[in-house]
Amino acid sequence: MPIINPPMNPEALTQAERGYLLGLYLTDGYLSKEGKNGSRMKIHYYLQPNEGEIADRVASLLVRASLKPHVHLHRNTLLVTANSGNLDLFFPNKNALQEDTSARARFFEANNLLICLGNRIAFCAGLLDGDGSCKARLGKPRPAKKNRNLSRIGGYSVWWSFYQIKYPFLIDYFRDFAESLAPNSSGFAYRKGALEAIYFRKRGMEALLEAGIANWSWKVRKCAESIPKLIEERRKVREMESLERAARIGRIGMKLANVAKMLTLQKRLLVKWHKRGSLRATLVPEGTNIGYLVIPWEEVERLKARVEARRQRGFEYLYEPREEAKRNGKV
Repeated sequence: MPIINPPMNPEALTQAERGYLLGLYLTDGYLSKEGKNGSRMKIHYYLQPNEGEIADRVASLLVRASLKPHVHLHRNTLLVTANSGNLDLFFPNKNALQEDTSARARFFEANNLLICLGNRIAFCAGLLDGDGSCKARLGKPRPAKKNRNLSRIGGYSVWWSFYQIKYPFLIDYFRDFAESLAPNSSGFAYRKGALEAIYFRKRGMEALLEAGIANWSWKVRKCAESIPKLIEERRKVREMESLERAARIGRIGMKLANVAKMLTLQKRLLVKWHKRGSLRATLVPEGTNIGYLVIPWEEVERLKARVEARRQRGFEYLYEPREEAKRNGKV
């Protein structure tokens, strides 16, 4: 008779591939006994419906390990399952790892998860794809003291976190690994009862990316691919804001800098007149910045006539534009 449930052959996989399967199993996996007297084991991977790429990778690795995986959608959950009689020799008892430190040490040592960088990064990628979060979103940069938990770059923020409820030793392992790559690279987002979550600072993200976590983690790749779209979206938003601001300024008058250029005067001379009260101007704010001084149109015409009349009488302004002064040989 043909073998319906062949034994798993983990030796057909590389150590890094085995590490990824184990990391994802410890976060989103479950091992059950089926059949008469529990003679058959079944591995379950519970994924989100949009995590089809993760399901495909897991299924392909299980196929290479001589298993026959089945991928299907069940109650808004993407399931990857496979049957075999020796799965418990590869997939450990998660509760035993949490309760027994010696069993945990043997597990890490047997799978070379304490020294080899490639195995450790693949294992952590599995953890991150299971119970991690990697997001990028638009946001204006703010002072670092108020946003130590975010990496703010060029108008968008990047957030990587990993949370765990049942198995806090995974939090300790992931954080120790990140700290070994870059000191002070992670921190606790919150710790409430059994729920713990860590976040990664900018240096931690850069260290993990340099170590090659994007080659394994689908969530990290998806986050990285969304950043160019955010930059393009930010550019379009800024263009619209610039057009709206220009239209708003155009309804009021003309920028002080443009008036100075039109009249070949230095900008600081007009600012001086404005401070003395001889020139009327309106401050138009721009986001979190101070904004622009805008001179009303009637004030622009009055100033233009005043400057031309004084120049016809031979009056030379003390503050000439630097370019004009160069042409006149005064600089």
